[in-house]
Amino acid sequence: MAIVFVRETDYEYTRLKKNIFEIISALDNDVIKSGNRVLIKPNFLEPAMIDQAITTHPLIIKIVSEYVLDKGGRVIISDSPGRGKLKKTMKECGVLDVINGMDVEIRDFIESKEIYVDSNIKKIEIAKDVFEADVIINLPKLKTHSQMMLTLAVKNLFGCVIGLKKTRVAKKLKFDYDKCIRCYCCLEVCPHSAINIEEPSLRRLISYVGSKLIG
Repeated sequence: MAIVFVRETDYEYTRLKKNIFEIISALDNDVIKSGNRVLIKPNFLEPAMIDQAITTHPLIIKIVSEYVLDKGGRVIISDSPGRGKLKKTMKECGVLDVINGMDVEIRDFIESKEIYVDSNIKKIEIAKDVFEADVIINLPKLKTHSQMMLTLAVKNLFGCVIGLKKTRVAKKLKFDYDKCIRCYCCLEVCPHSAINIEEPSLRRLISYVGSKLIG
């Protein structure tokens, strides 16, 4: 069953931390234990300023890391940015400044592990760090998207496919309309932008809602 939390807040640190801690505590149910390797997966699409609202806000990452550290967990922040190296992206996004001095590890997704899936893709390569983690915390950035219209949690996890290996997945895709759940991940991986969504009314609606949500 899906659980939804609604909080009125802003990016004032104390107020934001209180809300995030309450939400994670309600979801945690003692999943995070002392000594656990906790992989935090933000959205680090590209080096971008905070006010561009492209990547996960630095304070969200800092506060979630603080929660894990308070529980005795080992924090590992990882991603495979669409453009540039991880640390450079984190610096440009303002993350390195806010987590400075914290006991966290920053790791690029480098090595992959091949897994077999029950679909016409047959197999896919996922970052090895994902399988080595005891807990994964997905921190997507809610925003509009030029192709997918809206970016949420499922698409953020596609970043666990490393670099150009995303396009290898795209080459194996075969479209079955009856099985499509409209997640639109296929739009992101197509190396030639050969896939498009012809639903202008839906696109306008989601773009409107998204623009209101991100200000």
